[in-house]
Amino acid sequence: MSSANFYCAFDYFQDIICIRPEPAHLQLPETDGRFKKLGIAERVKTVPPVYTPGHAAAGQVMTHRNIIAQAQAQGLESVLVFEQTALFLDDALQVLLPAIGELCTLPWQVCYLGGQLWRGALEAQPGCRHWHRAQDFSGVHAIAYHRRVYDHLLQQIPDVFDRLDSWLHEHRQFEQFLRTVADAVVIEPRIASLPALLPFEAPEVQFSYTL
Repeated sequence: MSSANFYCAFDYFQDIICIRPEPAHLQLPETDGRFKKLGIAERVKTVPPVYTPGHAAAGQVMTHRNIIAQAQAQGLESVLVFEQTALFLDDALQVLLPAIGELCTLPWQVCYLGGQLWRGALEAQPGCRHWHRAQDFSGVHAIAYHRRVYDHLLQQIPDVFDRLDSWLHEHRQFEQFLRTVADAVVIEPRIASLPALLPFEAPEVQFSYTL
């Protein structure tokens, strides 16, 4: 595949973040290889997760909140966030390039490049071949946030750990809370997955996440 072309597709997202633990020996070296093959290695910035011993859900919420707050402070139009264990579709280039052209026309707030539908069926986004409405959808291993949603998320998610217990009691987990975002879209086929999600991917692409 052409790394240059793939870079141009990802260039739509103003910043790209990969959540990777510290110290370095906990980081997966294959992650760097995947980003290099995709042509985005030089753009990807590493952010460590917020460490919350015994409370992984709280750490996930705070990590994403911090990334969104930083994107807003920098005046970024959008930020794309990957987990270090994300896998990528081997023909992601062919899927992403035309999809970005459609995404530019949508008033999206949250964009999923991977994840799982928990019930029902995806509803096609009107006028789009590559995007569906992400209702009852979850997955934050490859997700983008647009500036249209920054204020909403930062106002709704507590900025201190002590207030997260009651917030999580209400919303259960960050991924479930994101289902309340009105203008969320998901790409089809999904260009990112996780090792644990591969058995649940569509049969026609299940064995194609080789990057």
